[in-house]
Amino acid sequence: MFKFLTSAQKKGDGLAFSALNNYQVDEAAALAECNGILKAQAMQALTLARVPGRLYGDISRLMSSKEVTIYHGDLLAIDYCCTHLKKIEQKFQTATGRAGCTASIIYDEQGAGLKVEIPLQNRRTLGLREVLDRTTAEKMALPLCIGEYGTGQRLIIDLAKAPHLLISGTTGSGKSVCLNDIILSLLNYNTCRDLKLILVDPKGVELKNYRRVPHLQRPIITDSGEALEAFRWAYKEMEKRFKRLDRLGVRDLDERPELFPRLVIAVDEFANLSFNAQNKKELLKIIAQISAKGRAAGVHLIICTQSPRAVFLPPEIKVNFTSRLVFRAASVAESKIMLDRAGAERLTGKGDGLYLSTDSPEPVRFQAAFVSNIEVKNAVKGMR
Repeated sequence: MFKFLTSAQKKGDGLAFSALNNYQVDEAAALAECNGILKAQAMQALTLARVPGRLYGDISRLMSSKEVTIYHGDLLAIDYCCTHLKKIEQKFQTATGRAGCTASIIYDEQGAGLKVEIPLQNRRTLGLREVLDRTTAEKMALPLCIGEYGTGQRLIIDLAKAPHLLISGTTGSGKSVCLNDIILSLLNYNTCRDLKLILVDPKGVELKNYRRVPHLQRPIITDSGEALEAFRWAYKEMEKRFKRLDRLGVRDLDERPELFPRLVIAVDEFANLSFNAQNKKELLKIIAQISAKGRAAGVHLIICTQSPRAVFLPPEIKVNFTSRLVFRAASVAESKIMLDRAGAERLTGKGDGLYLSTDSPEPVRFQAAFVSNIEVKNAVKGMR
């Protein structure tokens, strides 16, 4: 039985997701599709894409029920693949009849290889309870349970090290559901003494379920003027923390985490907030300063946006968000803004995303966990 942490409990004493569904999936059907039909279609695609003298090799390993990985050591084939990835993707999409196939070159202990990810028809619904990992989370200051990589490994991010998170995606891509995963993770693993939240919801729809949780520093903000005041307060709080840390001879909050609670500011739709702000210049300047200096003082930002264009998200802010969760993009241009490359426009939606961080030079594909509105309501009910 999982239970919510209360303010009287120590961090790590319990988990609170008895209200969340543990979604079941026909694993046999998914496995059969991956090992049988999908493998045959992948070999057909390889035949279509192969050119004389440049052999790809056979499918040597199926990573999971979501992707097919093909390893080979033919350097001529590698040369060809590097310059014809788009063609290879099109061949796989033709053979499998499925959009969202992606191809890339990888290098690992087995040598160079061509990795092709093919979304399954029998896509499983990944519940948030499946992603929770107490052992991993207890090693982190601010664990965010996001979902699973294609290999089946859990995607859990430590926001304290990130130290900020940028999330983008079109309507229906899974961006808002992912934000619920993040907030529930924060509430689950931190007491109201360890963590303070400022939630900004310009549309007044997505975050209203959290209006009574005890972690809130102030009521949920829906007005752009109130949002500016909240960011002003957060900046002053950050500077006040720096002064105290300096007096104590402490470099950052990681050395003395008991001094202050972590402060997380989450914005559901940043483009909407930026567009409606009366003093947009001041708002962006404060956010840029917090994103540049906030980590040492334990102040962290989570920004979600449908439109990552520079007019809403200027480079001086984006450069400090090295950790990014990118769901389906509206265009190649938006994918390049977030990832510095194309690819996000070919994602299939419903939580299909790419994770970019300083830990990996290439974006890694993942599936975000699903949590329904009813589950969110039931999960936070016990905290009121």
